[in-house]
Amino acid sequence: MGSFLEQFNINSVSHSEFHKNTVDYINDNQEYVGRSNRMMLIRVSFIIEILLTIYFFLSLSVFKSWNVTEIYAANIVINGIALGIFLLFFWKKEVPVKRTVRVCEIYQFYIMMFLVVISLAPLEMESPAVYFASLGIVFAVVFIIPWYQMVILFAVECGIMIVASYFLKSANIFSINLFSSVVACFVFAYIARNLYEFRISESIAKAKLKDMAGIDKLTGLYNKGNMENLCLDYFNHNEKNVAIMIIDFDNFKVVNDTFGHQQGDQVLKAFGSILKKNAGEGDLVGRIGGDEFMIMVTNVTSQEAVLKMADAIVEQTHDILASELVFAFSCSIGIALRSQQEGLSYDMLFSYADRALYNTKNNGKNGKSLFTMDMLQQDTFKSILLVDSLKVSRALLVSCLERRYHLYEVNNGLHALNLLQERATEMDTVIIDVDPSNSHIQELLDLLKAYDNAKDKVVFLVMSKHQKIEYNLEGLNVEYIMKPIDTIEVSKRVREIIG
Repeated sequence: MGSFLEQFNINSVSHSEFHKNTVDYINDNQEYVGRSNRMMLIRVSFIIEILLTIYFFLSLSVFKSWNVTEIYAANIVINGIALGIFLLFFWKKEVPVKRTVRVCEIYQFYIMMFLVVISLAPLEMESPAVYFASLGIVFAVVFIIPWYQMVILFAVECGIMIVASYFLKSANIFSINLFSSVVACFVFAYIARNLYEFRISESIAKAKLKDMAGIDKLTGLYNKGNMENLCLDYFNHNEKNVAIMIIDFDNFKVVNDTFGHQQGDQVLKAFGSILKKNAGEGDLVGRIGGDEFMIMVTNVTSQEAVLKMADAIVEQTHDILASELVFAFSCSIGIALRSQQEGLSYDMLFSYADRALYNTKNNGKNGKSLFTMDMLQQDTFKSILLVDSLKVSRALLVSCLERRYHLYEVNNGLHALNLLQERATEMDTVIIDVDPSNSHIQELLDLLKAYDNAKDKVVFLVMSKHQKIEYNLEGLNVEYIMKPIDTIEVSKRVREIIG
């Protein structure tokens, strides 16, 4: 059958290769294919049940002389049972896609055989099969079945019609049924193939859009959201030893100021290529911040191999060129291995790598650090007061700062004043959302100004892009955090400014 079809190729792709593409399409879109086939089974069987009922009543009067009432009555029962089964087992239920394909094939064969019977009965009537070819072609559109299977199935159905016509009908009717069945076969194959080509091209386009949405445009690496999802999914579904590297491109602001943003982008692009080149097959590489990157090493053969990879990245970063001048490019890397602690969660492993990165930066940057538990004991946690009326915003800030700082949360400036005054508490920094609903902000700022070491404390104001600040900020060391909050950027800025 395949070699016969090859003679009628529609485009440059062979039918055998095209069949494989249809199988791949079904495997890649199992949820959609399964749901579509299930719903079409229910809809088609319901429509056919209505048509059978109509023709049954017509056979009692208009078609009475044809003696087909019993055929319609029997098939109302058979199709009704099928409809009931489809509603019971397929309605809003997940069914393996291969099973739905098989049921579609069986149901199509049943309907086509019913058409063979009804087209040839009564035997004494000399009329061609009117509905067989047209309804058969409809099935090319209705069900999603692999290419060869659907074409061969319809060819078998047409073959049965032709053989039955040969033995049961006159030569004239046989000739008509033969011609219409053969033509229907090729029309069926043509429509089915073109429809599948559309489905496949649409699926490819959607996959590309999905990939583009998860890719950082500048570096071609995974973006922050996609990287987090992929790493978390891999970590939770694999028990292998993995390593997380968090990599900062050192002094990138100086790079931008020296060469300009356009050249800065080219430097980051080159740095991304270095990370991708040194990562192993199957490793996940992403850009999770402006100049912050991450690698999840998914197949850790040894701790030494991971450290060697980090050394290679550090060394190759030195050789990046910008504007034909050699700049002292460098990067800092923090590394944590899953094997370092039993029962480690992904979030904790990430925080350990982040703590190791902090260690590298404190030791002069341009190098790597492997996390050890001693690093946690070396921490002198500073305190941060979060003043935000929205619990959701506070939760975002807590999620990115709690691993490194002691956090105090209040929902407005008045509560912040009470906390600072009643407990005689001083904070290393204060983060204030300047939303209008947040009251007593100026009084809080005035209290902070009154501290002897006011200039040593940093006040972060969280604000919208076009929001105007009308508070008196004189005498305060003020930084700004723009909404919407990027937790990685916030964590990085707070770490760089207050330590």
